[in-house]
Amino acid sequence: MVKLDSEYNENRNKTIDYMKGIAIFLVVLGHTNFSHVQYIGLFHMSVFFLCSGYCYHEHHSENIKTVCCCIAKKIKSLYIPYVSFNMFLLCLHNLFCKLNIYTNNAGFLGGGA
Repeated sequence: MVKLDSEYNENRNKTIDYMKGIAIFLVVLGHTNFSHVQYIGLFHMSVFFLCSGYCYHEHHSENIKTVCCCIAKKIKSLYIPYVSFNMFLLCLHNLFCKLNIYTNNAGFLGGGA
């Protein structure tokens, strides 16, 4: 049975959504020059693992066939786009280095520090 958007929103746990939102904010804050960044780094990724573990459904691990199906789905939806995008960026990096637009030296446009 296909869930409609209204059914999906009724079954969502808003607490998990809030926790993920706070964790996203802490990740952004952790990548700034915030003075307490060492404390944020202690737990912000753990919050994401907690949320994903809480949202994991048991029907994904009923038997080996469903486990393989779940893994294949994750590979198709996450790993293949990740590798494809990074290969594209690698090609752009190499092209820009060859055209002297980008160098491996530190600094902007090759101007070392």
